[in-house]
Amino acid sequence: MDPPKIRRERPPPPFYDQHLHEYINKKVEAVDGAISTHQRHLQQILSRSTVMNQELRSPYSRRQELDQKMSTIERRISSSSGQLQLIASQKIGHLGKIAAFSARDAQLRKQLTASNTLLEQKEHRLGIATFWKAQLLDTERSKGDFLTHCRSGYVSYINALLPPILSRLCLDSEQLLSTQQLLEFQLTADFRLLPSSDALSLARRSRGQLTRTYLTLFLAMFVTARSRMPFRPNFMFMDEIIDALDEAGMDGLRSWLAEYLRQEGGRAFLLTHREVPGGRSIEVIKEAGGGTVYRLSEQRGQP
Repeated sequence: MDPPKIRRERPPPPFYDQHLHEYINKKVEAVDGAISTHQRHLQQILSRSTVMNQELRSPYSRRQELDQKMSTIERRISSSSGQLQLIASQKIGHLGKIAAFSARDAQLRKQLTASNTLLEQKEHRLGIATFWKAQLLDTERSKGDFLTHCRSGYVSYINALLPPILSRLCLDSEQLLSTQQLLEFQLTADFRLLPSSDALSLARRSRGQLTRTYLTLFLAMFVTARSRMPFRPNFMFMDEIIDALDEAGMDGLRSWLAEYLRQEGGRAFLLTHREVPGGRSIEVIKEAGGGTVYRLSEQRGQP
């Protein structure tokens, strides 16, 4: 066991002053307190500097973040602008196609309207043709009443025109035409010529009288057709109507017919195989291909 250590007190230094020692200790303690205080202030300043540095770095980071967001937004805007331009060009193309389709639709509608109108007209004509075909078939079988009624009205109108036309034919200035009583006739509903009671029968009439009889009927039918047609025919062709007449009768009939048509309005072409003074000839030309050409001469015969 070690012997106990004896604590030896340090002898006071020379020239030791207790009051001075206490004063110096208090000064040292004051200096330590001031140093501690300054250290705390310095720590606070360092902390504030760190916070300020962080605060200063925070806007910069925020700015970088905002710049990145702005770049992203600008890229999106650029992409959207390109898409909008593409959509605009596609819209223009679609509008052009819509305009073309609209024009085509209007054209097709117009064609459809024209086709429907034409179809309605054809259906109307077909209905009329079917109706009249049925009437004609009925007439062939049983003399249908409706067609007989229609004929009666048409024939009645013609019969009303026969006497005045025949009367004018019989007023020939040279008395070359037969009297009216001998040539009077009526047209029946089935289009047969029925001489009057005091007139000559058709079998007893001469060729000239038959010519005048048929001419009267033809002129009455011509007047009837002109009154019922939507247009007025101004000329008619008469084939070999003067072939049965002598020279005097032919001249008289031509003069009378010219005066009659001048009053009624119209022209007549008299076709005959005879040589007629003042007439024009028709040249018939057979072509190599099998066709036929009719050429009217420009020169008139001498009367």
